Amino acid sequence: RLGEERGMTFISAFNDDRIIAGQGTIGLELVEQVSDLEAVVVPIGGGGVISGIATAIKSLRPEVEVYGVQTESAPAMEHSFREGRLVEVETRRSIADGIAIKRPAERTLAHIRKYVDDIRLVTEEDIEAGMFHLLETAKVVAEGAGAAGLAAVLAGRFPELEGRQTAVVLCGANVDLNMLSRIIERSLVRQHRLVQL
Repeated sequence: RLGEERGMTFISAFNDDRIIAGQGTIGLELVEQVSDLEAVVVPIGGGGVISGIATAIKSLRPEVEVYGVQTESAPAMEHSFREGRLVEVETRRSIADGIAIKRPAERTLAHIRKYVDDIRLVTEEDIEAGMFHLLETAKVVAEGAGAAGLAAVLAGRFPELEGRQTAVVLCGANVDLNMLSRIIERSLVRQHRLVQL
């Protein structure tokens, strides 16, 4: 609407060839920096990041497996990937709001169906555990969407990757501090490290 009103150009965060190509530089860096790379796990929202990464990696090293991760609260791309057509879903509130989309784009679905090996889903609790793990062990603050890939690995969604050289893409640190505090507290309770009397 603003574009039409003010003569501005709208650029999609994922449904644009140049955006996808720019995000593909992540894949180029992975191939350059990890000579024994066997697999990559990437969070998926609209699919731009994984489209770029998968296209770059599969063009240079087709044997490297590329996997996507979505939240169960918004599995539009996972459903679309399985059915081979665009599927719109009702989204539920998610800690991974950065990847919670109702309907993916034709452009990114085509890339994903061509270059991505599979897509797995994670729960909200899995994502919280991934965020907490990053905070505690790596001292990295990641938003829910950014931590979804690691959450899937930690939750055992990719048993075939155990013992293999796998890169997990982390993206985004846009998380509310109050929410982060609640995630830390809930994670400590789940691990029986915090008890309230």
